Amino acid sequence: MRPCGYSKRDLDSWRNIPITLVDQLSGLECLMRWVLLFFGSLATGVLAIVLSLALLLVSLAIYDRYILGITTNGAVGWDPVSIFGRWVIGIPLLIFGLGCSAGFWFLSKRLHR
Repeated sequence: MRPCGYSKRDLDSWRNIPITLVDQLSGLECLMRWVLLFFGSLATGVLAIVLSLALLLVSLAIYDRYILGITTNGAVGWDPVSIFGRWVIGIPLLIFGLGCSAGFWFLSKRLHR
């Protein structure tokens, strides 16, 4: 049985279209590029958080020693809510978002070359 309007030659030529492995891998390659881009930008955001926390700890140690004059044996408790107020969650999320955006921008330029 043939669909209306198609000759037997049209149907036979349609069946002979070669489907190669390259055609199938191009979709998989595109998916893998997006997955790499997603995880790369996520890792860049996490790295931005880790580096900002390390910078915060180093700056607090310098602040303790040279500005407050507290010796290395003195114990100081830092309350992040009293330092940052209600932005205690917003600041790390902002740093994470900026890191992810920078990673997405940089990696998308590198992956699409």
